[in-house]
Amino acid sequence: MVAGSFYIPKVNDEKPLGEDASFICVKEQTIGVADGVGGWAKKGIDSGVYSRELMKTPNLQFKIMIIVLLDGLIVYKSEIQQSRFNCPYQLGNASSSDDPSVAEKISVPVVAGDVIVLGTDGLFGNVHDFELEMLVNSGVDSLESDVPEILAWRIALYALDNAKSTELYTPFSRECSKVGIEHHGGKYDDITVVVANIC
Repeated sequence: MVAGSFYIPKVNDEKPLGEDASFICVKEQTIGVADGVGGWAKKGIDSGVYSRELMKTPNLQFKIMIIVLLDGLIVYKSEIQQSRFNCPYQLGNASSSDDPSVAEKISVPVVAGDVIVLGTDGLFGNVHDFELEMLVNSGVDSLESDVPEILAWRIALYALDNAKSTELYTPFSRECSKVGIEHHGGKYDDITVVVANIC
């Protein structure tokens, strides 16, 4: 596995590093992302620090969403892991935290040439599956397949462009409409992308 990542924190003077985190562990051949809970700030907790500390333990694999592409097509996509709309499962030591047992545990066989994309809602709330397939395929067809952080960078910038839109119909717009909320455009949030090429 060859992996790379790119991170774009949303602009916030109080939290310049944002609230997302990721890790790549070459030795264990594992990757992961964590999305900090913004609401924790009301309790005096910096969820960005929490996310970054959590990702320092490579055997913990807490992910927001995973997409596996085989021959340029999505063959597996994890479900959004949330207790209700826009409220993802929360791992912490508070009594209101979710138990780790609610996390999705999966095993997806991969072969050389497969591409795995992990990300937080800043990615998957702003980029449709067909757009992600297009981005990955264009990256794999170029030299970017040897440098996954470049592909992660391109995907993150694409997500940022969509996040800034006030007109696009994004995956976040779709989820809003399911619960009766009218929302046009993207979801402005931290954007974390990890791309792994299976060798």
